[in-house]
Amino acid sequence: AGSVCSFNANLVVEFFRAVSRSVGASLHIDVVRGLERHHRAEAGFKAFGRAMQQATRVDASRAASTKGFLTSDNEDGRRNS
Repeated sequence: AGSVCSFNANLVVEFFRAVSRSVGASLHIDVVRGLERHHRAEAGFKAFGRAMQQATRVDASRAASTKGFLTSDNEDGRRNS
């Protein structure tokens, strides 16, 4: 894959592979344009950063339902449904 300045471009793939394994997620990063390796690497990191920002943004108007997950105990220990 060559290198970007003194940075080995193979490490970009290894970085994303390690992230994928660490978080237990599939990552699909396709850089479809760009002739220079460093521009392709920058595009991949930027796309990943934007996707992570969007995925972790808290949006109160779209809060996930807790139906079926929240329960409370009665005084006698029985669960409410």
